[in-house]
Amino acid sequence: MTVSVKRLAEEQLTERYHCRTLLYLGDIVLISQLGSAAAVTAYTDDMDEFCRLAKKVCEVPVTAGVGQVCDKLEDLGVSYQGARNAVSYRALYGNTRAINIAEIEPQELTREAWEDQAIHEILKKIKIGDRRELEEEIVRCVSQLSRSRTSLQKYRIFIMELIVEMARFGNSNHLNMDKIYEEYDGVYGIVFQTESPEDLQNWLVKSCGRMQDMISKERQDTTQSFVTKAVRYVEEHYADQDISIGTVCRQLGVSAAYFSTVFKKETGKTFIEYLTDYRMERAVEFLLNTNDKTYLIAEKAGYSDPNYFSYVFKKKYGTSPSKYRTGENKIGE
Repeated sequence: MTVSVKRLAEEQLTERYHCRTLLYLGDIVLISQLGSAAAVTAYTDDMDEFCRLAKKVCEVPVTAGVGQVCDKLEDLGVSYQGARNAVSYRALYGNTRAINIAEIEPQELTREAWEDQAIHEILKKIKIGDRRELEEEIVRCVSQLSRSRTSLQKYRIFIMELIVEMARFGNSNHLNMDKIYEEYDGVYGIVFQTESPEDLQNWLVKSCGRMQDMISKERQDTTQSFVTKAVRYVEEHYADQDISIGTVCRQLGVSAAYFSTVFKKETGKTFIEYLTDYRMERAVEFLLNTNDKTYLIAEKAGYSDPNYFSYVFKKKYGTSPSKYRTGENKIGE
């Protein structure tokens, strides 16, 4: 249904407004070129008409949010956020229509470009930065907010938007966000108890630091999990002569480059080193506990070539398989 509406939008609006149309996070996004800022009124009316057409043709209610007009590419993010905010007013103004954010929110309440960037950088540091970098980014954001001399209303709106983005980020990374809000009795407690930039900074340092710890632990648990699965795979398939990093990575659904880095970090060995050592340990068991010929033991340990098996064994233990077996028997006697 979304694709059908997107195609209808391309048919109806592309030529008129030189639109670029894309799907993003489940929404249909139109980047449209207007001749002037004043043209946004006519554009809103055309979008309103399109919503009614989509209802008739595609039999689905469509709400169009119209963001702020901008004249710089770097401000498109602000316009997009304004369009999303406009759509959120559909409960008040109804579905199947276009809502222009500039008509329903005073200009002083529109989101500034630095706010989006600041929130983005904080979330980025939570995921890939260290604690010092995260705290520096929080201080930078709060300092900018203080310098903007914003009203209390806009200050609270900023906190709400920040909380929403943190919640989206947390959900996409499978974090338990209830732990972030519990000290303030939920989201509204955060909004009304962080009444100063200092309060906001303290809360962000604590909550974002906690999110960073959660992600670090989740990442560590994930890597340990697939390393454990790889080790178990070796234990169960070491006799398979075709086992390789590629076969294991296909089983785990990870890239060979990532797997190799994490596996060595967790085990202290490359995958091939670990596989070879495990096969040699099994070969020793077969030598000491069975009367099988060397070529059979080589095959049981995952080697099709007995000569190569003997070469690897001697490199590992300093003697041939047959001499190892004889020497162990003498020691046992």
